[in-house]
Amino acid sequence: MIFASFYTVNSPYEISIKKLRKNLISYGFECFIQGIPAEKSWKETCGSRGDFIADIMDRYNDDVVWIDADAEILQNPKELFEVPKEADIAAFHRKDQILLGTSLFRNRPHVKAFLRKWSKKVPSSPKAISQMVFKDLLLSHPEIKIMNLPQRLCQVFDLPIEEEPVIIHKQFSRMKKADGNIKTLQDRKRVFLPVNLNGWAFDVRCNALHSFLSHAFDLSIIPMKEMAYNANKADLTYFCTYESIQHYGSKCKSVCASVAGLVVNNLKSSTEYFKNAKAIAVPNVEWFKQYNEMALRQKFFYIPNSVDLTLFKKKETNERPFTVGWVGNDLPAREHIKRVSTLRSVCKRLGIPLLEQNYLHKQIPHEDMPDFYNNIDLYVNVSTTEGSNNCLLEAAACEVPIAGTPVGNMPELAKKGAFLIKDDLSNLEETILSVMTMTEEERENIGRGMRLAMWNHYSWYYGAKRFKQMFDYCLEAK
Repeated sequence: MIFASFYTVNSPYEISIKKLRKNLISYGFECFIQGIPAEKSWKETCGSRGDFIADIMDRYNDDVVWIDADAEILQNPKELFEVPKEADIAAFHRKDQILLGTSLFRNRPHVKAFLRKWSKKVPSSPKAISQMVFKDLLLSHPEIKIMNLPQRLCQVFDLPIEEEPVIIHKQFSRMKKADGNIKTLQDRKRVFLPVNLNGWAFDVRCNALHSFLSHAFDLSIIPMKEMAYNANKADLTYFCTYESIQHYGSKCKSVCASVAGLVVNNLKSSTEYFKNAKAIAVPNVEWFKQYNEMALRQKFFYIPNSVDLTLFKKKETNERPFTVGWVGNDLPAREHIKRVSTLRSVCKRLGIPLLEQNYLHKQIPHEDMPDFYNNIDLYVNVSTTEGSNNCLLEAAACEVPIAGTPVGNMPELAKKGAFLIKDDLSNLEETILSVMTMTEEERENIGRGMRLAMWNHYSWYYGAKRFKQMFDYCLEAK
């Protein structure tokens, strides 16, 4: 079986295809990937897919799995090798659509004839894309036996996710210019992502943005101190926290920023920092509503924090006593907000181990945090204020039940299976005990549900889409 794809040279696909090729090689799959000249229109390129697949069959005398150049393989797609032999074609059906992003074609004469007819038919259908032509053509070819693939093998990133994706498609085809063709790499605008704490939350966010949005923007992560003399060299600068606008915003061509938290300022006083910004990202629904009610000139975007679901996931661990976890800044100046001493006291009184990772004196690399979450049975947050708590999302991604006070994203997370703790912490002990006394199966069911909630609302595929919308607005706004 040959995995095949093509991509438009000097387009965003050129960035994505490198990752796809690496994915395929890592699983030991044979692949054939070809660059198509940028002079061809997007429709012409898509229309040639049938001939391309048939040519590979002739060349390798083997079945072909077509996979779109913007796809990402998250786990071994072994089900493709288990498709019944009687199936000529296997693809995912959705309602009245056939999605061909991941599709299997048998090396058979009547399949090759069908593929070549498909390519001939596309140019004569000016109002239809190749996928629609494919579907219509099938109706006149009853000899073609087509089987439905599960959605997890052809998961479009912003369609509802009902089970763990195997292959996810990022839909670069939506990035078309006015003439209908895909944008070139030179069309990308330059965006600066300044950071000042390597390895901490903002650095992680900027690295994720660089990974997920480099196809759309020419992104550069730079030290915050370099903004003093580089600020005007980018078309747009994104600050992870709005306070930085005061120091560097006036020197930038265009600025947007996030409200990371309101530990120092309140909502009203924070707006004094927004003056040079075109847009502000707000991490939770309540703050988003309140900022919009102020009728400020900035446009506000609801962008909660995102989690890397390929890094944060469940692992097999050894047996242990029921354990609670907490991560954060436990320095004395933050105690009135984090209230971790109360959590420590409750866990001690109940005889429940509390596993902690603390800022500065007990800090580990971000990539090691999945091991932490996989060694706890409940993650608890008891803060008085939060913007969008990364640790709650990361724990949920690892299928760990989460509990927290009704701040930040917790009201939304509670609708998806998280446990709410009252502001005054009066039910903290009760909440911990209720989770502890659950059966392992009950906790596992809650954990699986929380991970699906992360896929559908807090994954970086969705977060990147929201940031792209904000960046596009700032770059287009006058």
